[in-house]
Amino acid sequence: MTLGRDLTIGRNLIINAGTISNVSTTHITASGNISGSSTSTLTLGGDITANDLIVNQITASQNISSSGTIQSTGNMYINT
Repeated sequence: MTLGRDLTIGRNLIINAGTISNVSTTHITASGNISGSSTSTLTLGGDITANDLIVNQITASQNISSSGTIQSTGNMYINT
């Protein structure tokens, strides 16, 4: 189905197969995984709350803070 105009849905949208791209929304709730390719970018304007965060690399232009332990299983470099 191709739409040339906006589609407004007042309740749930269920897609059993296929791909959705170029999504603009104010709220996404997922009970399963959210995944992307190795070139995907996730941009957030607010806080992230997570039980476990597993990443290959973190690059920060501002401070990184924690109310608990920051642990590394590899090398940790701090440039001052």
